[in-house]
Amino acid sequence: MKKFTRRSTIACVATVALVGTGIAFASWTSTGLGSGSASAGTAKNLTVSVNTNVTGLFPTGTVDVPFTVTNTNGYPITLSTATVSNIAVAGTAGTCAASAVTASPVTGVTERLAASAVSATGAHFVTLKMDANADNACQGKSFTFDLTVTGASSN
Repeated sequence: MKKFTRRSTIACVATVALVGTGIAFASWTSTGLGSGSASAGTAKNLTVSVNTNVTGLFPTGTVDVPFTVTNTNGYPITLSTATVSNIAVAGTAGTCAASAVTASPVTGVTERLAASAVSATGAHFVTLKMDANADNACQGKSFTFDLTVTGASSN
């Protein structure tokens, strides 16, 4: 009888093992599908503040005009250039021509501004130069200009 009991036990254990394995492999899987959307934001203009208290321009002379840039975007910006345009003589020009003052584009400005950050005051400047042939009427005159700073989103 021992043989029969031993065989029965072995057969019973083998059957339970096979049934248990079958149950483990018989589990079902399922997946789901959903849809969504995301919209791109809109870039905001940089804010440029130019120091207006710069003096000392004279024929063949130069002055450095500091400026500050504020990034109001929600992402970082790397600054690249600053360009002066629309130079004009403030007030009555007389014989003082606005062309007596020039500025070269500022390149190599590579400051990275974090989201919602301000550049260091005076960290950037544009250089204005007065022509050697500037008329005497330019003495004491103020010159206005527009400054365009360019940058791109960065990581």
